[in-house]
Amino acid sequence: MTPTLILPGLNGSDDGHWQNFWLKDDVRSRLVEQDDWKSPRIEAWMKRLEEVLAQEGPAYIVAHSLGCLLAAKCADSPSASLIKGALLVAPCDLATTEKLHPGAIHFGRMPTRALPFPAITVG
Repeated sequence: MTPTLILPGLNGSDDGHWQNFWLKDDVRSRLVEQDDWKSPRIEAWMKRLEEVLAQEGPAYIVAHSLGCLLAAKCADSPSASLIKGALLVAPCDLATTEKLHPGAIHFGRMPTRALPFPAITVG
């Protein structure tokens, strides 16, 4: 059975968030942690995602908000070949998010490259 990797948004997903229900309901799902949910850095989180993909093998991604941008940035990663598909829920706009949370997000530029894996976006 193919694992599902959960990528939360800024500040992570609290106990009542739909991603936590997914984690509890799907034994093959796994949260891809990062060092600081309040001030995420793309390089560190991408490295963690690539490590998990290398360990788990091909996987699906379920992302929310800022986690969708991490999934999109995978388009430029060699690990993209390990992503079987993605569910991207409420992707954030990086410029707007940076204005709402000045100095908290270190994600560089908004990803614009076409995804090399199948994806469904829910807005």
